[in-house]
Amino acid sequence: VMLVQAVVVSFVMILWPLRRLRHTHTVRKPLGLVLYFSALGLGFMLLEITLLQRFVLFLGYPTYSLSVVMFSLLVSAGVGSMLTARVPVVPRTLLMASVTTLVIEVMLFHWLAPQVFAAALSAPLSARVAISVALLAPLGLVLGTFFPTGIRLIEAIDPRLVPWAWAVNGCTTVIGTILSVVLAMTYGFGLVAACATGIYVIGSVALLASTRTATAVRPVA
Repeated sequence: VMLVQAVVVSFVMILWPLRRLRHTHTVRKPLGLVLYFSALGLGFMLLEITLLQRFVLFLGYPTYSLSVVMFSLLVSAGVGSMLTARVPVVPRTLLMASVTTLVIEVMLFHWLAPQVFAAALSAPLSARVAISVALLAPLGLVLGTFFPTGIRLIEAIDPRLVPWAWAVNGCTTVIGTILSVVLAMTYGFGLVAACATGIYVIGSVALLASTRTATAVRPVA
């Protein structure tokens, strides 16, 4: 019931502003923009919930996992977002590099984390926290590059799309929080992590295809 409510309200809050923008001919192909910023909200939450579950056993308590995972991801994602503005790379190129790096990092984490957990399970809590931060920081750095890169791309189309993109991301973040639990209970956290990575890839490809032919039509003052 919560998932249905979140989806309905989110579609109303997203599609109505987009419909108004289309009447001004600002966005020629809006589907790519919708998919990308929806993918960021869904993908991040699916990946975060998966990581929370993966670190519960290693850190000993759910509260430790919640604190360490959220701290590591949010801080490193913030650093990644900050560094994005300082990288002298074309946004489209940066986006392709980011999504490629994310796929590689998720695969490496899936292979490396169980071995690290098994080797360090008996270590003191402080050491396990440090190891957890070291494992999570690279993921957070890459995840932090997606949103500002997308904002730079759509801002070149029309600055009025920026607050709308924030709204799309916020709505789908709520959906992703509920959906991740539903999927994990049904199919397991491994599949949820794979879905999160696939969502990032699909969203990035959609935005690249959309912005390649997007045309900005600015209102006459």
